[in-house]
Amino acid sequence: MDTHLYQEHIMDIKHLIITFIGLITLNPHSYATDNSVECSNDQSVQVGPFFSTTIITPIWKPFTQKVASITGCPLAIKSSPSFDIYLKHILNKESDIYTVPEHYMPSLISNGFTTLLRSKEPISGLIVSRIDLNGDKQAFNGSRFIIPSQYTRSYLEAQHWLKQHHLTDKVKMQFSVSLDTAAAAILNKTAETTVILSMIYDKLPETLKSKLYTYEIHRKFYIYIAIRKDSSVSLKNAAIKAKDKIGLTEWVTTDITEIRDTEPSRLFARQLKAFKEEHGFK
Repeated sequence: MDTHLYQEHIMDIKHLIITFIGLITLNPHSYATDNSVECSNDQSVQVGPFFSTTIITPIWKPFTQKVASITGCPLAIKSSPSFDIYLKHILNKESDIYTVPEHYMPSLISNGFTTLLRSKEPISGLIVSRIDLNGDKQAFNGSRFIIPSQYTRSYLEAQHWLKQHHLTDKVKMQFSVSLDTAAAAILNKTAETTVILSMIYDKLPETLKSKLYTYEIHRKFYIYIAIRKDSSVSLKNAAIKAKDKIGLTEWVTTDITEIRDTEPSRLFARQLKAFKEEHGFK
């Protein structure tokens, strides 16, 4: 496949993700805020660096517009260019609402957050490679494994798989800026292997999938929407009422009692402790 066709397929990934969530065209109804309501603080939802900016707005704008229509106060969308900045944003509690993977939640609860919503169904992932995942593992020697960050569930699952196959020290771990750019790296041959969410992979054209090898990750996880404990009751209630406006998946209400301490959550807790020490957080 020539470079031009690869670039077309890279763009296809972003278009397919947006098509999948059914939000290429934003909700045509505008939600005006009630100017008679006094909005004392800037409210925002921090969506992290999980997807690139072009994908984030179609996913979240209908939700923030609906919340604003209920509370009478605007709710801004904020994203982070990297996971380091995202973690600093969380630790500083710069926003009210955050999207996080399940294994973040025990640590967030210890840092002044509580649960608000979670994905109705657990999310599954695939290890995807241009190298035969069931073949001779020596083929991976010196190959490149790309993921968005060491602070992602993708990284933990990648490390788990590499350890199982005695490849931890034999591949070159690379980091991208988002899930979609990691997937694009496989197509433009700047990496050989990555982790992709199943719901995204399933929507890729068969012509692309036929060139890739996959391994299903058995440990599924939920996506959570966390909220600061000191956020207003009106914002919490509005976010729950507007949950059907969030793209990507279906959402249900949840509470802190369902949060469990797991191996991935303990690994993240150690990562976060080291991160706080490195960056001067108490």
